Amino acid sequence: MKNVADSNNEEWMQEIWDWADKFNIEKDIIPRKPKKLIKLEVLEISYNDEISTIPESIGNLKSLVTFALEGSKVKKLPNSIGELSKLKQLVISSNDKLTELPKSMGNLENLEELQLRGNGLKKLPDSFGQLSNLIYLTINGNYNLTELPESLGGLENLESLTLGYMGITKLPESIGQLSKLKYLTIEDLENIIDLPESIKDLGNLESLTLENSGFKKLPESIGQLLNLTNLTINYNNNITEFPESIGNLNILEYLSLGGNSVKKLPDSIGKLFSLRELNISNIEKSIDIPESIGNLKNLESLSLGYINIKKLPENIFQLSSLLSLTIVDNMKLTEISENINKLKNLETLYLKGNNFKKLPSSIGQLSKLIDLSIEYTGKITEIPDSLVELNNLQNLTLCGMEIKKLPENMSHLSCLTNLTITHNRKLTEFPESVAGIKNLEILSLNENSLKTLSESINKMENLKYLYLASNSLKSLPDLSNLIKLEYLELDNNKLNSLPESIIGMENLESMSVYGNPLKAISKPVLSFLKNLDVYVDGVDEVDEVDESDYSTSNISNENDTSRFLQVNGYGVETFAGTVEAATYQYFEDNDIDLESYSNDAEWGNDDCQVPEEHNFGGYGLYEVDNLWHVNGAYLTEDTQIELVNGSEDTIWSSNCDTESLESQGIKLICVSSQEDIFDSLDLKTVVMIGRIFQQGCTFETQLQDIENFDPNNLTIYYHEDESGRIIKKIEYNDTELENGNSSTSGSGSEYSWEVIG
Repeated sequence: MKNVADSNNEEWMQEIWDWADKFNIEKDIIPRKPKKLIKLEVLEISYNDEISTIPESIGNLKSLVTFALEGSKVKKLPNSIGELSKLKQLVISSNDKLTELPKSMGNLENLEELQLRGNGLKKLPDSFGQLSNLIYLTINGNYNLTELPESLGGLENLESLTLGYMGITKLPESIGQLSKLKYLTIEDLENIIDLPESIKDLGNLESLTLENSGFKKLPESIGQLLNLTNLTINYNNNITEFPESIGNLNILEYLSLGGNSVKKLPDSIGKLFSLRELNISNIEKSIDIPESIGNLKNLESLSLGYINIKKLPENIFQLSSLLSLTIVDNMKLTEISENINKLKNLETLYLKGNNFKKLPSSIGQLSKLIDLSIEYTGKITEIPDSLVELNNLQNLTLCGMEIKKLPENMSHLSCLTNLTITHNRKLTEFPESVAGIKNLEILSLNENSLKTLSESINKMENLKYLYLASNSLKSLPDLSNLIKLEYLELDNNKLNSLPESIIGMENLESMSVYGNPLKAISKPVLSFLKNLDVYVDGVDEVDEVDESDYSTSNISNENDTSRFLQVNGYGVETFAGTVEAATYQYFEDNDIDLESYSNDAEWGNDDCQVPEEHNFGGYGLYEVDNLWHVNGAYLTEDTQIELVNGSEDTIWSSNCDTESLESQGIKLICVSSQEDIFDSLDLKTVVMIGRIFQQGCTFETQLQDIENFDPNNLTIYYHEDESGRIIKKIEYNDTELENGNSSTSGSGSEYSWEVIG
């Protein structure tokens, strides 16, 4: 039965199908059925380097909304691309043979987003400026492109423009005509020396990024961009000064000045009263920070990294709103002022790679501090006792110093949950005071010189993660009270054995003991370890082990005849059901999206305020499934089916694409499809479709009495919908395998309406 009205349609369709077959384009990308081809809205052809042409008939895909061509050998695009009247998104990326674009592109009057990345383009057509509805434009990585057309200024609705990695030597003066432009990014344009004066006319610009380009100076007119809230000027090595007019940007909230060649910052920076975040970094020459920085009363985050300063300006400590202070890699900076205690609202303090000889004792007066990190400041030999007064501290890192001990009364840090003390080679004894920190969940003592652990560690009953790698431990104390511990790392110590007290760690899931001279593991300990992920090497012998009683994760039993069939890969839970037409219309009229409504239904909320007569969701939209409900892995090459033994050694495996499965004699049977189900419904029937995608899913079932597995005896039944083929059930020797163990991770969801006819 014909699905298309006239033979002309069939002719252009056949041309597209022949092209798709020639270049092995899959059916889920180019549908081979007329009805689906006519309705095709998204065409994404990615990294098929066999493709060298695009047929003229592509212009007949009148429903196309998104077209992406990436990683092909196409040399030119057909003129018919200008006939895609509904096209909103066009992505042309990584096509290094593509040197020009057709003039007809200017006819794409509904185009909203255009990305031109990594092609071989040498010029752009003047018709570019006719894309009057374009909102987002990215031109990046076209190294042979040496100029941009002046017609660029005709993009009257453009809001976002990104230009990078090209050979252009100047920006068109017409850029100032982009009256609606909000976001401008110019990066990696080494031949660009100046910004055009017309930049001052971008009155709606909110974000300006200038990075890694050849700019020698910035125009004073930059201070006329009065709507600017975000200014990033990074890694422009030829810039030696910033204009004083920057101080006129009175609603600027974010300013990043990194990797330039300036020697001082303008005093006018102190006029940026709306500034909330300031980043000054990677300036090799010594730089002066003006005292006016202390006027930034709304500043919440200040980062000073690798800027060769010898002293912090005292006015920094007047920043009463500061929440985060980062000072890193300033080797000429030898001290930090006792006035740091004036930063009463500070929550995060990060000090790394400086040359401090000591820490200010007033640090303990930062009463709101939550995160404190002091790393690789090798001159510091002691931590001030006032540290224990930080009652709100949750995370503390002390790394790469010469400390020999910690302050007494560490137990006063009642909110501390994460403590990292690593790479302190003079620390030889376990800090007794640490054991009193009752709420500690993570303790890392890696890379110190600990010779023993105190029995007091057994008091840390809330500990979940304990890291003791790369010390000099010869034995472990009683650890039986660490009942909440989930992970224990003991690598690269001098342990000869493991204590039986670890048997009491009922929540332990994983343990690593690489690089220890273990001589024996007792039978009780080995029995306990059988359910863990254990990483161990160098065990010379096992004390009185009866392997018939149990198995462990690191001992393989050659006589094990257990067989498990596993399917691992990307999956989906897909479901669909009919909904009253009036309900559908209510959702449309009130602009209620199904994703929000699904959250309402599942969590018992009423944010969408749907009246009872249209409230079809129950306890979740997954209950709307009278048409189908399938939960399984996709049949694609990214999914793998394998047979493993009880030690998880692979006996047989295959990718789950059709060719791989059928080549091994596995039967594939379609038991239901979205298309057939829709064809059986009456016209105007409204259907709600839901899909919950799973980035990782596992199906596992045990095969009983299998000695000689034969894939020819496997049958996979699948459901087919728009997203692909999904495994519904598996049979072996005509017996359905029950899903004994299923797990998923990393899910996302989508919901949509379909009106039949």
